[in-house]
Amino acid sequence: MMEVLDFLRLSPVSFGLAALVAMMAMNEVGMFLGRTRRARNEGKPDEATGIVVGSVLGLLAFVLALTLSNANSRFEQRQEAALDESNAISTAWLQAGAVGGDRAKSLQTTMGAYILARYAYVSSPPNDTVIDGFNQATNDLQNKIWADLSAVIEARPGPPATSLMNAINTMFDASQSMRYAMNYHMPWQFLGLLFAMTVVGMASIGYQFGQFGQRGRWPAFVIAMVWTVVVVQILDIGMSRIWSMQADGRTYIWTMQSMGMPTSGFK
Repeated sequence: MMEVLDFLRLSPVSFGLAALVAMMAMNEVGMFLGRTRRARNEGKPDEATGIVVGSVLGLLAFVLALTLSNANSRFEQRQEAALDESNAISTAWLQAGAVGGDRAKSLQTTMGAYILARYAYVSSPPNDTVIDGFNQATNDLQNKIWADLSAVIEARPGPPATSLMNAINTMFDASQSMRYAMNYHMPWQFLGLLFAMTVVGMASIGYQFGQFGQRGRWPAFVIAMVWTVVVVQILDIGMSRIWSMQADGRTYIWTMQSMGMPTSGFK
């Protein structure tokens, strides 16, 4: 699976060109087989070819719809996780201010550093070393927040402190959900099925062109281009930190603004 992910981390143009070349190569193979079959039938096309090609293309449409649905659901999961986490941080920060006291102020300051670390994690490019550093920073800040919370509860026990503890627990849980959403990758079975069906679909189109003695390279090229764009978009939407479709960090920026933190330079 890691080899697949490393390959997908090519630029979308490089990946698209590789997919396009593979599909056009399979189209040529299909045309060759179709012409060979036509020659054996003394120039008569196989009447069952249209049925087979239609079935293959129908199955391909189903696979594209299935993978697109899966990709879209995972993209929405990342967006919702980002919103839930930023809201949880905002709620915990407000409740810390409501409790009051010097330790609560220290707790709010640490939460300011915490949301910066979480924003950096979500916005980070696909660099495992950098991402691991942000995860470690998150763990360290969570430990400090919990230590400050323990001091707050000891100094000011009561319902407000209990409510603050619940809010911080929710904030920690939200970070775990965000990490899970960002680390999710589409199952390799989906990817394999998607790639297999696109190349088989191109081969079947080439076979039909060969059966009827038509060149069909330009129509096949247009079809391959469209399929390539669709496949690239599906992968981009469904997998985090691959190309352009990242989790939206604006909710973290909005939370920072509500906390009175400077946000110039963030986007």
